[in-house]
Amino acid sequence: MESSNANIRQRLITVYIIIAVFLLLLSWLSLHDRHELWLLIGFLGAISGLMLIINIYNNRIARPIEDLRSALGRMAEGKPSHVPVKDIDEIGRLIMQYNLTTTSIEDKIDQIEKTLDDNRRLVRQLAVLNDITSLISSELEIGPILSIIANRAKDIVKAEHAAVILFDKHKMIIKHIVTSDKGALTDFEPRPVGIIHNILEGKMPLLTSYTEPVASIEGIPYAHPPVRNTIAVPMLLGTKIIGELILFNRIGEDGFTHSDEDILLTLCFQGAMVIEKSILHQEILVLSKTDGLTSLNNHRAFQEKMEEEIERAKRYKRNLALLMMDIDFFKKFNDTYGHLTGDDALKKISCIMLENLRNIDFAARYGGEEFAIILVESTYEGAIITAERIRSEISTANFSTPQGKRHLTVSVGLSYFPEDGNDRIAIIGAADKALYLAKRSGRNMVKTFKELGSKLPAM
Repeated sequence: MESSNANIRQRLITVYIIIAVFLLLLSWLSLHDRHELWLLIGFLGAISGLMLIINIYNNRIARPIEDLRSALGRMAEGKPSHVPVKDIDEIGRLIMQYNLTTTSIEDKIDQIEKTLDDNRRLVRQLAVLNDITSLISSELEIGPILSIIANRAKDIVKAEHAAVILFDKHKMIIKHIVTSDKGALTDFEPRPVGIIHNILEGKMPLLTSYTEPVASIEGIPYAHPPVRNTIAVPMLLGTKIIGELILFNRIGEDGFTHSDEDILLTLCFQGAMVIEKSILHQEILVLSKTDGLTSLNNHRAFQEKMEEEIERAKRYKRNLALLMMDIDFFKKFNDTYGHLTGDDALKKISCIMLENLRNIDFAARYGGEEFAIILVESTYEGAIITAERIRSEISTANFSTPQGKRHLTVSVGLSYFPEDGNDRIAIIGAADKALYLAKRSGRNMVKTFKELGSKLPAM
C-alpha cells in the first residue's frame, strides 16, 4: 500500500512539472506565434486527458487491486482484514466477494478458537478429575472422601462454596454433610426437603439463578453465604441415589452452565463408586469386629479396645473398670432346651447388658456364654453398682423355652485400673480371677479382685 501511494505521488509531481513547463512555453509563444500556441494548447489538453485517465485508472483499478493484494498477503499470514469498496463495478464486486470470504474465515477462526478454548478447559477439568479420582480411590474413610469431592468440585468449576450430602443406606434421611469451608457438620435436619428433596425425587441435575442474592434456600440444612446461583447434581449408583453435590455462586459467570453440569455428573459418578466402596469397607470392618449372634463386639474387638483404653487411661491418668460375666449352668440350659433356645437367651442377655450401659462403655461377647464389659472413666463404686444392676435384671428376666418361662443367672468378676493391674493382660486376669471367686462362692453374684486379698507387686 505504501509503495503504491509513493508511485502515485511521483506521477503527480511529474505531471505538475510538465504543466509548469508548458505554462512557461505558453507564455512565451503567446508573445510570438498564435499557430504554435494552438498546437501547444491541443498538446496540453491531450496530456491532461492522459493524466486524467491515469488518475482514474489508479483510483478505480490499480489502487483497489493493490489493496486487495495486500489483504490477501495478510490473510496468508493468518491476519485476515476487510478491503473498502469504492465502486460497484467488476473490481468492487470482486472485493465484496473477498470481504464475504474474509468474514466467513473470521467466523470459522472464532469458532475454532472457542472450540480450542473449550477443549483446553475440558482437558484441564479431566486432568483435575483424574487427580480427584486417584485421591478418593486411595481413601477408605467416608469423611475424607466427601471432603475431597466437595473441595475439588468447588475448584474445578470455580464456585464459592460446595457441599456433599450423603443419605442413609437403608432410609432416605441425611446421614452426612461435608462442606468445602466448614468440613463435616453434625447439627442439621436429617429430613430432606426443598432443593435436596427435589433432586432426591427427580434424580436429575438442577441449575438455579436468582435475580437478587438470597440469604437462605429451602432444604439447605445449615447456614450458608448469600446465594446468587446454584447447581445440584445427584450421586447415582445405577438408579439408586446415594447423595447429592451442591455448589453455590459461580465465580466470573452469571451462573452455572451445562458444561459444568457434565463435568460434575462425571465427578459424582466416580465419587459414588468410591463412596460405595468405602461403605462396604466399613461394613466389612464392623462385621470383622462383631459377634454374629448377639451383635456385640467380638473377642478380637474387645482385645483391641482394651489395649486402647488402657493406654488412654495411662496417658490421661484416668480409671476404668472391667467386668467379666459368665452365665451360670448355661451348658445344662442348652442341653435341656436346645441350642436355638440357648441362642435366644444369649441375645436377650446382650440386650439387658446394653440397656444398662452408657454410650461410652464397651460390651463384647468374650466367648461361648462369657461376656466382657469395659466401663470407661468409671469410679470403683459406680462399676460395682452397674455390675449389680445387670446381674439383678438378668436374674429376674423371663427366658422363653419349649417348656415355658425359665430364669437364668450370671456371675460377675470385677477388676479396676490401675489398682488391680498395669496392663491389659493383668486387668483381664484379675477380672477372670474375680469371676471364678463368684463361681466358687455360689454364683449369681458380683465379686471384685480386691476380695481375693491379693496385692500386685509395686511396678
